[in-house]
Amino acid sequence: MSDIGILIVEDEVVVALEIEEALQSLHYQVVGSVTDGEEALRVIPELMPDLVLMDIRLSGEMDGIETAEKIFERHALPVVYLTAHSDRETLKRAVRTQPYGYLIKPFRERELFTTIEIAYHKHRALQSEISLHKRVKELDCLYGISRLIEDCADLDELLKNAVTCIPAAWQYPQACGARIVVGGKEYTTWNFRTTPWMQEAMICNDGEVMGKVTVCYLKDKPLCGEGPFLLCERSLLNSIAERLGKEIVRMRLEEQKLEACAQLTRNFEQFAILNDQIRNPLAVIVGVASMNESEQMRAIIEQANSINELITQIDRRWLESDKVMKYLKKHHVHN
Repeated sequence: MSDIGILIVEDEVVVALEIEEALQSLHYQVVGSVTDGEEALRVIPELMPDLVLMDIRLSGEMDGIETAEKIFERHALPVVYLTAHSDRETLKRAVRTQPYGYLIKPFRERELFTTIEIAYHKHRALQSEISLHKRVKELDCLYGISRLIEDCADLDELLKNAVTCIPAAWQYPQACGARIVVGGKEYTTWNFRTTPWMQEAMICNDGEVMGKVTVCYLKDKPLCGEGPFLLCERSLLNSIAERLGKEIVRMRLEEQKLEACAQLTRNFEQFAILNDQIRNPLAVIVGVASMNESEQMRAIIEQANSINELITQIDRRWLESDKVMKYLKKHHVHN
């Protein structure tokens, strides 16, 4: 038994049974048989066929060609027309839907088998190519953001440029916009706006929400894994948010380190000024007191020398702190 599951869309019950018998004799799985286009669209998400055999003339509001268009838009399934109608106008309409095959009733089982096999494997090859192209776009997006992280001098520049990398990685880039919000500040592509078709990922650090990344479609698109968005696009959006979150934390730590170094520098400068402001008056006091050899003057000189010794000890600590400061600056430069 083949693992190819086939949905039959045929409004004549007897014909549908004949097609089902032919498929079973060829060892295909018939996952279902429906009589109109509306029912076909309803059951496809549940039955999940690999291929659809479609009669063109159907009962209901939609004919087979209209149904095939919607099936391909919503589910990207291969459709093979199996019909008694081969007039020029019907064929012209059918060709515009780019079917994977077109068989005229009555058919031979060998023709049915060949058409199904070619259609199924052609579709799989095409889907593999599409998946590969999609993966390349995802990697381009992540690589572009990584390059920006290396090249951008600050967070503002990074986010302004990163948001423009996102739409190209989505399935419909021409109808896609993006927005990054961090710390109440927005960075958007020129076309971003609030629509019913949006996808979001939070930018977090240890459970704290720092912002979010949002992607929107500007018009309705076929349903996929998450509304109009592919499941792999959800994974990509989460990866982008996670990567940006790590970089935001790193940049903020860098800013805090710079500020700490700057504060240390200011403290050292203030201490140097204070050092001079104390030592200079002490030198004057000792000089004046030395001119008088009274007991009181000797006591003043002794106290002044004690203060000077305390300042010298503080000065040594300052020199040690200065070494620490130089180490921190060197460490910052190398990291």
